[in-house]
Amino acid sequence: MRLLRKIKLDVIFISSVYVALGVLILLWPEQTQSVMCYLLALLLLAVGICFSVDYLRKEVQVDERSYSLSFSLSALIAGIVAFVYADEILERLNFVLSFLVLFSGFMKLQNAWDMKKLNYSGKLVHLVLSLISILLGGVLLLGWLSELNPEVWIGVGLIYGGFTDLISSFTLSRVRKDAERRRREAEDK
Repeated sequence: MRLLRKIKLDVIFISSVYVALGVLILLWPEQTQSVMCYLLALLLLAVGICFSVDYLRKEVQVDERSYSLSFSLSALIAGIVAFVYADEILERLNFVLSFLVLFSGFMKLQNAWDMKKLNYSGKLVHLVLSLISILLGGVLLLGWLSELNPEVWIGVGLIYGGFTDLISSFTLSRVRKDAERRRREAEDK
């Protein structure tokens, strides 16, 4: 249950960041992107430091899925590189932000697929939400909107992605709870 709450908080945080970035990009596209480069560098450094401290504080755990030291060192190096090459990153920031829109679509696609496996009747709505996000992210990545102020479309895509990620994730959480409840009721009979 704690894991579900943590996942919900993570989804709320990530979705909120998407929406906030989208709004900021719509309001101040040039300034926001410049600040984002340095914030990304700081974020990577902070993540690297936090994961390093966490790794050093914990007992040794042999777990093939736990690569916190590797992740932390990679994040630290990426943060340093992001500071040093901020101008070059700024030139490619639209690509990264477009990829986030696409990634958001893939998250919703997985949620829709999970809802299908759990026999949720509203899975088609979530499939459509995911396909819109995937289509918009793909169009942005390919640069097909480069003549039509791509920052505006990226901002719209991030806002759309953030809101629909929240809807999709909370719906999936409810569907999982219902499926678990039905499973327990079937076992009790």
